[in-house]
Amino acid sequence: MRVALVGGGITGLTAATRLAESGHEIVLYEASSAGGLAAGFPFPGMEGVWLEKFYHHLFRSDLHIVRFIEELGLGADLIWQTSRSGLFADGRVWPFGTPLELLRCRPIGGLLERLKMGLSLRVFQKTSDWDQFDAMTCEEFFASRSCLRGYRGLWEPLLKAKFGDAYARIPAAFLWGRIYPRSRSREKGVETLGYLRGGFARLMQAMMVRLEERGVLVRLHHEVQRIERLGPRRFRVHTSRGAEVFDRIIWTAPPAQLARILEPPEEMVTRLASRIEYVAACCLILFVKRRLSDFYWINNLDPEVTFGGCIEHTNLVPPEHYGGQRLLYVINYLRPDHPYMRLRSEDLLRLHLPSLARLYPGFDASLVERKFVFRTAVASPLYDLGFRDRIPPFSGWSPGIGMLGMAQVYPMDRNMNHCAEVALRCDLEAFLDDATDCSTPPVRRA
Repeated sequence: MRVALVGGGITGLTAATRLAESGHEIVLYEASSAGGLAAGFPFPGMEGVWLEKFYHHLFRSDLHIVRFIEELGLGADLIWQTSRSGLFADGRVWPFGTPLELLRCRPIGGLLERLKMGLSLRVFQKTSDWDQFDAMTCEEFFASRSCLRGYRGLWEPLLKAKFGDAYARIPAAFLWGRIYPRSRSREKGVETLGYLRGGFARLMQAMMVRLEERGVLVRLHHEVQRIERLGPRRFRVHTSRGAEVFDRIIWTAPPAQLARILEPPEEMVTRLASRIEYVAACCLILFVKRRLSDFYWINNLDPEVTFGGCIEHTNLVPPEHYGGQRLLYVINYLRPDHPYMRLRSEDLLRLHLPSLARLYPGFDASLVERKFVFRTAVASPLYDLGFRDRIPPFSGWSPGIGMLGMAQVYPMDRNMNHCAEVALRCDLEAFLDDATDCSTPPVRRA
């Protein structure tokens, strides 16, 4: 049996790893380099060092990725560092990573509001069952705990920065999916984050080498342009470099992309895929001359600031790993048609300079030595109310086509670990045994 696996992000690489010794012929297609949203680019002037196009790190609870790193002989290069987070509001950065810092964060409201916010977040940290948070919005959750003012001061601007006009429709389960696992990445109350020395691209490359050693045909820079159904158990996959026939398809890209290239068009795939919207991301990476702050991550609460947050990468990974260079990610989550998605790096920097000077006093263009910009129209599904009922099943939308991806991660954060997990928990063997089976329930966290 020949199986085409479309997409070389961490989900596709994990699924290919599971299938590698199945006895079937597996062909992995990736339109660019491996890694998906975790892909990197070569760090200028340093052999064997990569930098992610979009910032990445690990939590202590990301056990699948840690296991992959160790199994591939990269464990000695996995570093763990404590990190500091902050919030920009009222003209300054407020430390925001410990209960005491929360109590001191005046933008949330008065002392009583801050206490109620701490108790509310404690509910997320201590509750393993997220179902109860799925049918209520974030606003409704905090209102039910008499913490509406704190919500307006903290979470409402953060949700607006992430989801724009849809912020009021985001379920409380979305916050649970970020707070609950993150609370398990702490040592003595301090957040500890992990990073692979040399970049996570090293992990992707090692996974590809292992796949090829096990007989998987890895075809990078092969964009799948059309999937032609020849029958219930037969497909012709057309790429930028030719066409091949397969018995099964495993699709790991956004569902709407499958709907556009499937021939003949299938009404169910088109209709259900159209119900899953995505948030875009625009990421400006700046190589700067000096350290800018003590914080790894600063989220913005000020509506006048032109970005959602900044990640000072070299406050997590020491600058010695980059030849002494210091690195800053400036991030925006946007609509896919937002004007920022068309700006050059020079124009983005010019746009952000006044806001950067507010976060980092003394910041100006003379501090920037290099700049890069990366964009994606599919940074994250828009996890609004009712999203759980729209999660694609692994099999069930189209006979012979299995679907894996970020939409199945909900309510967890769509990080590398949880994207790998959807490929680890689906029933691949049942799918290969019966291509016409359309009864498999959605891939969901128990």
